[in-house]
Amino acid sequence: MRSLPRPALLLLALLLACGARAQQVERYYFTGTLDNDLRIQMDLTLKWSGKEAEVTGQYFYESLGIPLSLLGSADHDGNLELQETNPDGEVTGTFTGVFSSSPHEFASTLSGTWRGTDKELPFGLTKIAEYVFLEARQGRIETSSSFPFFTLGNTSVLNRYLKDKILGSQLDFFEEGQALAREGELFNGWYLDQQNAIHYVSSDLVSLLSHISSYTGGAHGNTNFVVYNLALESNGEVRVLDLRDLFLPRVNLGPLYRAVLGDLQEQEAAWVVEGSVSELSETDLALFTISPEGLSFAFAPYAMGPYVQGSFFVTVPYSRIAKLIDPQGPLARFLR
Repeated sequence: MRSLPRPALLLLALLLACGARAQQVERYYFTGTLDNDLRIQMDLTLKWSGKEAEVTGQYFYESLGIPLSLLGSADHDGNLELQETNPDGEVTGTFTGVFSSSPHEFASTLSGTWRGTDKELPFGLTKIAEYVFLEARQGRIETSSSFPFFTLGNTSVLNRYLKDKILGSQLDFFEEGQALAREGELFNGWYLDQQNAIHYVSSDLVSLLSHISSYTGGAHGNTNFVVYNLALESNGEVRVLDLRDLFLPRVNLGPLYRAVLGDLQEQEAAWVVEGSVSELSETDLALFTISPEGLSFAFAPYAMGPYVQGSFFVTVPYSRIAKLIDPQGPLARFLR
């Protein structure tokens, strides 16, 4: 029998594996306004049990970028209520709204009222992405992933880019495990879980962080990160952004390195505290995401400390590096 080509295998895995889980867990990303002119972005996950769903997520004001946590519930009629808490854990407001849907699509928009201690404001959001959930298994090899499928605007090139990258890494993992299995050397169960989350989206810029958990033998699993910082060009193409693309040509990035190193010192990252990491480079800061809050850098276990310390995350506000930023580049929109 003729073997299926690689794209067909990926499509077959998607059709076979994602249907059941997608009916239980749904995730959406919205953009819109609060009080008609305050731009916000909201990420919601719905976990269904019968006709009710627990809803978790977060949202941020594009003028600030600081994420506020959301927790609440929804029903099959589209009614939604969410409680908002700030980074200190204080309840600061409540969203009450309704998803608008059609026979072919759930949650195409979300609108209603936000209530604070002394005010009520209208909000209106439009869904721009719906997450795909994928699981696959062969013997002792397992993979799972989630990633956004953008539904608004001319995003076919973006969707194809992300699908090929993410599903391609899943298939590569399978093929590596299968090769060992044929040789009789697959002694442990292998798994790979890749969860991709939007950090910021606009008409010309998308920033995602991929959190990867894997196990291929040994005392424990591994954690790694991949980032997707993508400029959406006017010709419809996708351009990958590196750290240097954000700053003035030939500018010294020393202030950025020192800001990240100082934050890691405050977090007591062992390699920094003991002095084995005393300076950083562009390579060290390759894993970054972009949002209105600042540039956020991810460091997997072992990068800045032993495995027991886990991962480290550092966010540098744009105000600290404003003089380095290219005023015609992707970060110019955040220099207010």
